[in-house]
Amino acid sequence: SAFKDRICEVRLAATGSLAALAKVAGGDWVLAHVMPRLKTLYQESSFYLIRVAVLNSLRVRRRSPCLPACWLKR
Repeated sequence: SAFKDRICEVRLAATGSLAALAKVAGGDWVLAHVMPRLKTLYQESSFYLIRVAVLNSLRVRRRSPCLPACWLKR
């Protein structure tokens, strides 16, 4: 997973790509397929930089009208 990469720019790119992915695949698809993986990654990671990358991905909702409002509630 790019969210686990040791290079900060790779993690930032993964975060930034979520808005584009939502635009192409649809917000509901992202919620069904990406969000559960990010949640698991956050819960299982003890490395704070990975956790920060996951938290930053949640901020994508503000920039992407393709993601439903419930993005942050899951």
